[in-house]
Amino acid sequence: PIQVLPPEKVAEVEEELLRHGGHDRFRRLSLHCGVQEAQLSVHFRLYEDCGKTMVTHNSLERARLEALLFRLTPSRSSVLE
Repeated sequence: PIQVLPPEKVAEVEEELLRHGGHDRFRRLSLHCGVQEAQLSVHFRLYEDCGKTMVTHNSLERARLEALLFRLTPSRSSVLE
């Protein structure tokens, strides 16, 4: 079973993310804050970048924008140009 992060740990991770520009490597956060990937995935967004697992804020607006971008397809006129 996944242990839920207490509010103090969530705040600690938030502080680390803010200190590092809004995102950070999971490995560093795990070592400094003593958190696991499954615990973070409940409160934060995890993604891969150049083979490294990164953590950032979980933003509903960002999720909507990414969903729209993934559904984009080129139009016939743009392909022929």
